[in-house]
Amino acid sequence: MRLKILLAPILMIVIIVAVIWFVVPAYQGMSQKRSELKESTAKLEDLQNKSKTADKLVGDLQAKSSEQATVLTYLPASTLEEQIIDNLNYIASAEGVSIYNLSVKTISPQEIAAAGIVAANKSTKDQSLTLTEVSYGMVGSYDKIKNVLQKVFMLKRYNGVKSISIKSVSSPGAENKETPSDNLQADVKLAFDYLEGKESLDNLDSPLFTTGTFDMKAVDDINQLTSVEVIKITPPATGRANPFLP
Repeated sequence: MRLKILLAPILMIVIIVAVIWFVVPAYQGMSQKRSELKESTAKLEDLQNKSKTADKLVGDLQAKSSEQATVLTYLPASTLEEQIIDNLNYIASAEGVSIYNLSVKTISPQEIAAAGIVAANKSTKDQSLTLTEVSYGMVGSYDKIKNVLQKVFMLKRYNGVKSISIKSVSSPGAENKETPSDNLQADVKLAFDYLEGKESLDNLDSPLFTTGTFDMKAVDDINQLTSVEVIKITPPATGRANPFLP
């Protein structure tokens, strides 16, 4: 009887220890899982809200097709070298200026960083503007060269002048002596940037998903600063397989 009386407290202690060893950790694990579930639920609700905001933004863009076209023309998703060349040739021809040695070179963000060039290309977390460098020379009067540069600046395509050098041009005169002419020679280096498109957006914490509206002030600024339309390239007509046949 005495032994049973002594064993009773020991059994109770064993039960309490078992509760401490097994039940308490299990309860703590359940509490942690409950907290994680609550956090995951909050994230899910946040993603659902942002998904609804994204649907609204897509609808707004579709309703503003002209503004969208303005932005994509001003900052395209590829270099469009042929378009750049055609537009520069057209502007120079319209002003009666002859151009020469026109070359186009694409400089990647890695090359820009390696060269130590500070560029205004911090557009997003992982995206950077890619630089298309255009070099060419012009021969014409001061006013005509100035008009060409003004039209290039007002072109509805993002660009900037990196460098320019101008010098006088002499022409052969009497007795093989060169005489100054009214024409000048300008060597210009331009930069036409573009932003490569992405299939997904990594930064879901963008304020855009909080406000749910596009700030179209940038489009208004583009329209105020630019007035020269970008010429669209027209594919050449298909000719005969052998043009020498009658």
